[in-house]
Amino acid sequence: MKVIGKYSSLTFIDYSVGLPIATILTCYALAVALGHVKAWFPMISDCGAEAPEKYIFRLGLITSAGLIARAAKTVRDYMDYTADLHGCRGSLHSKTAGDISVWLATIGSVGLAGCAAVSEKEDNPVHSTSAVIFFVMYIPYMWLITARMQAQGVKDAPHWDGSAHTIRKALSLLCTVDFIIFILQNVFKVPIHPYQALAEWTGVLLILIFNVTFRLSFERNGKNFVYQATAIDDSLELQDATSIHPVGGHEAVAMLPPNTYTRTWTAM
Repeated sequence: MKVIGKYSSLTFIDYSVGLPIATILTCYALAVALGHVKAWFPMISDCGAEAPEKYIFRLGLITSAGLIARAAKTVRDYMDYTADLHGCRGSLHSKTAGDISVWLATIGSVGLAGCAAVSEKEDNPVHSTSAVIFFVMYIPYMWLITARMQAQGVKDAPHWDGSAHTIRKALSLLCTVDFIIFILQNVFKVPIHPYQALAEWTGVLLILIFNVTFRLSFERNGKNFVYQATAIDDSLELQDATSIHPVGGHEAVAMLPPNTYTRTWTAM
């Protein structure tokens, strides 16, 4: 058995939040400094409509979209692990529910990438549709993840309980309300600046904060969970793959065929 690599779960979370924040703020500062937008709350996309900031905007947010989708897979894998560890059963703990959560986040991330790739000046229908896809897909993702965590808490998985879980529920609700307000503003032709822009900035910020809260689950007692990819030696017909569970120090042994890969979690 060969360990291919170990990756801190915090890395996926930090990059998926840090890069979009850095990209948006950098483009905002450049756009204001160059006189391309007004300082008092332009639409986020307006901060990436002109050169040179549009190049940073596209590169940063398209990359961020991939990182956000990847972070969703890490969260899914960890939730599947904790569900198995605590003996959770039911539809919310099924592989299908986990896969749906990843697909929602992935499709939403494609919408974010589309927003960044096509500015409203180049093709406003494509840009606007991509933005709607991002929110329409990612908000249900937030609710589904929150529901899965709630179900695990009921099944005596205390790591999902407490303040972090309460914060996630509040963020999901606030983001939903914010998106409804944003849609109503468009329907009733409310001025873009600053009202629609404020709603857009608020929605994006709530989504990023939602992802930040996973730090509270992946890091406890000074340790963070490591996402480990392991290859089974193909020179053997069958070999044990042993992983150490970070909660309670239990061991799980699985018989895996050669040339297969498995992912394990370890507290380090």
